[in-house]
Amino acid sequence: MTIVVFGATELGDAAAEVLVGEGHAGAVYELGGARSYTMDDVASAIARWSGRHVEYRDVPAGDYRAMLVKQGMPEKVAEIFADTQLGIARDEFYVSSGDLTRLIGRPSRTLEEALSRTATSGSSG
Repeated sequence: MTIVVFGATELGDAAAEVLVGEGHAGAVYELGGARSYTMDDVASAIARWSGRHVEYRDVPAGDYRAMLVKQGMPEKVAEIFADTQLGIARDEFYVSSGDLTRLIGRPSRTLEEALSRTATSGSSG
């Protein structure tokens, strides 16, 4: 399972380029960060950032769904969340197109940069 990281600012910059830049009419873009991370990478980065022990544990989809329902989420919504997590585990949402980097003219921030920004501003944007 891998994920990509990018911020709201980068999405805004990409949207601005598509709206006012040339040559985007009819184009379709798949936006993903410049680097991918495993969930263990994410846990390690959060541990370094927070100074606390953080460990990734894969929760079976059925257990995750049951936990969400127990917390008050409607069953249908919990099923969508659990199915989304299965899709992430199968890398169905992984994007490696490079479109975001090309649109904004720079690589997206790293996970460590996003965590650092969160620590200083309270936002990952």
